[in-house]
Amino acid sequence: MLAKRFVAICINGMLLTPACLGAEKGQVIPGAKETFSVRPSPWEDRLLLFSLKKEVEGESAAYVSGPLVSVSMTGNSWRGREVRPIAADMDSANIAWAKGSAFVTSTTGIFRLRPGALPQKIYWGKPAGLAVSSDGAFLAFWQFSSKIDTLVVLRVSDRRVIRQWKRPYHLKTESSGWELAFAPDGNTILARTYDEEDDNHLKSFNIRTGAMTTLLEGCNSIVQSGDRIFVFGGQGDAKGLYEFSGDRPQLLLHIEDEDSLTPTANSSVVVITNAFKKHLMIYDAEHNASKEFDGCSDATVLKSGQQLFFRDGKVLLDASECAP
Repeated sequence: MLAKRFVAICINGMLLTPACLGAEKGQVIPGAKETFSVRPSPWEDRLLLFSLKKEVEGESAAYVSGPLVSVSMTGNSWRGREVRPIAADMDSANIAWAKGSAFVTSTTGIFRLRPGALPQKIYWGKPAGLAVSSDGAFLAFWQFSSKIDTLVVLRVSDRRVIRQWKRPYHLKTESSGWELAFAPDGNTILARTYDEEDDNHLKSFNIRTGAMTTLLEGCNSIVQSGDRIFVFGGQGDAKGLYEFSGDRPQLLLHIEDEDSLTPTANSSVVVITNAFKKHLMIYDAEHNASKEFDGCSDATVLKSGQQLFFRDGKVLLDASECAP
């Protein structure tokens, strides 16, 4: 079982009155009704996420913008602040960490966050999906229109596009979830695509050669936890949680539901989420062990092993608080 530490969380918004709530009441990011795109730092007990400050329902929820929030540990308390001017909706929000920096997509472009510095805008436009190479040198993201999706590889140092692939947009039943990851070799991008009529597919794109290969039919989610990449997808008896190993995804756990993934700071641990049922599974691939929780919309695990749960804008340390 993953270790838990119970500490008070103190949340204060930038330019807002600090708020501190005891663990028994749940810790609230000021004004937040919901949190999304939760991404923990690989190096310290810190995470970035987006929050919505008003209640929304249905498909319109994907297009309501919320601010980026940084939550970190100071001593025995947690502190949060809004990172202005960055805001994104559920369709555009993405966060990726590399080499002491965080890269974040917003409704207006891509920002680079570094300690002690103001957010630096390095790309203008509204990208979808985001991945960063392990050395922080390259970014990958989608640009899309009503008919064509373009996968772009950008060199961070001079912001030059070094490779792009144009793919037809054939899957009309869905328009969000443009997840990406750099494969361990640094030369291949793994992407969830919309270029087939039957389903989303997991495909690889080779930066050097331009070659494209289908790896998995059916792909719900791709995330990187630490230095390992997990995929939820497949069909029939082959549907479930995969780990990308070598040059292919390997099935770890068969799951029939339509789930998605949230990364953690631990390379062997990933969170399997079912937003409709508000059901979570924290899965440890190294030990083939899992624990399930009901009532929260999301969860993650920090570098220290601390579990965090999310419900209705609250950040919770105890899974028992997930219950309505």
